Amino acid sequence: MSLSPRLSQELCYQYLDQKVFINGPVEECEEGGQALGWLGLEVESLPLRLSQDQTLVSAPLYGEASVLEALQSFAQQEDQWLSGPSVLPEDQKQAFVYCLNLAQGGNITFEPGAQVEFSSAPARTLSSLIQRTEEVQQGLDKALGKAGIQLKQWGINPYQSVEEVGLHLRQGRYQAMDRFFKKLSPWGQRMMRLTCGVQVNLDFGCTQKELPRRYLASQLLAPFATAIFANAPFHAGSLVKEQSFRAKIWQGLDETRSGIDFFSLKKIAKDLKRETCIQTYLDFALRARVVYIKPCNFYVPDSDLSFSQWMEEGFLYQGAKVYPSLEDFMLHLSLLFPEVRPRGFLELRSMDSQDRLYQYVPLMFWTSLLYEPQALEKVLKLLLPELDHLEEYLNQAAFGLQETKLNKLSQALMQIALSAYPDLPKVYQDDSAYLIWKDFANQYTFAGKVPAQDLRSLLS
Repeated sequence: MSLSPRLSQELCYQYLDQKVFINGPVEECEEGGQALGWLGLEVESLPLRLSQDQTLVSAPLYGEASVLEALQSFAQQEDQWLSGPSVLPEDQKQAFVYCLNLAQGGNITFEPGAQVEFSSAPARTLSSLIQRTEEVQQGLDKALGKAGIQLKQWGINPYQSVEEVGLHLRQGRYQAMDRFFKKLSPWGQRMMRLTCGVQVNLDFGCTQKELPRRYLASQLLAPFATAIFANAPFHAGSLVKEQSFRAKIWQGLDETRSGIDFFSLKKIAKDLKRETCIQTYLDFALRARVVYIKPCNFYVPDSDLSFSQWMEEGFLYQGAKVYPSLEDFMLHLSLLFPEVRPRGFLELRSMDSQDRLYQYVPLMFWTSLLYEPQALEKVLKLLLPELDHLEEYLNQAAFGLQETKLNKLSQALMQIALSAYPDLPKVYQDDSAYLIWKDFANQYTFAGKVPAQDLRSLLS
């Protein structure tokens, strides 16, 4: 599809139809019949080091004893670590920082607060994904440890404020995002600079029946995943009443681009059609505020400008009307942050980053509930009657499993997921990881607890 200088709703719908809401894994689906979905995991970590007064603070991305310096040094010693050059000219450091492509698959990227993110390549088996993730994390520990930097997998930086962490990524995209969120509310800068999540990526499935069911079920599950994996009970050096302050941040971020579109979800639940999934997401995208206009030197509009308004009316910049292209729509989609983001697959975004011992539990939880057909139907049967209460559950989820009904439903979902595990294809099974998952469920979910309750001792 060629990039057009002018855009219409029809072209936007066509893009979503051909590139975003697609049956997958694509190669297997094109061959016909059922196919096993792939697995993907994205893990964000906080790079921290001891300050002169022996308190943990965020490590810088650039400069002396920084994350970048440590990784560059490691890459020079381990010539098979990166798929590209390990030593880059000074003017290419920004590109180096934005994405490190790893020779054995996956990549490392960075968030505006210097958070380090490992994104796996799509994996066919759970065991291979676990092995690869641990290899990368061991490399990161070795590289950063030499610089006195340790990676912590918590949902939020517990020690510092937005101002203390600062903005480490200086590309136009991030400076524009920072300006946009600053004028909107305090929540956006907190999201950018302080938070860490674990994201699970799963396929839509090969059939017209699977795609809307998985898309619907994943959104119904989102509040419960937030609650079960709550792991951020602090903010700026103080304990807070929430078990996931990260969830509170996302809930306050921008109602036009984050959360769950409950009205659209009811439409999807009514007819379970792929076309409805596409149309409702298009409506959501067109209503969302424009963060910045890239053709106008990353200009951040002074007033609330929806993408629909920009497309229909244009934007007056230096005396000329500027209209969005398809490339601008694609950029706009990358700046939408719903709990479940369609990207040609399902990007499941609701969970705080977890301790390394339990970092695969969210992946196994979601895989069982979406990839095992009977479990998927049990999820829909359990949660569709709760659709009118889903917004309430999402708001409660920041407090973990405190609310009785949320707690009861979360325990039921965990039991469905665990019970479905033996029925999954062998590629989704790993016995050692399963034992750790059961330990998590018994220690936390079935006891009405969440990981944040143990984490509170850090600042208590």
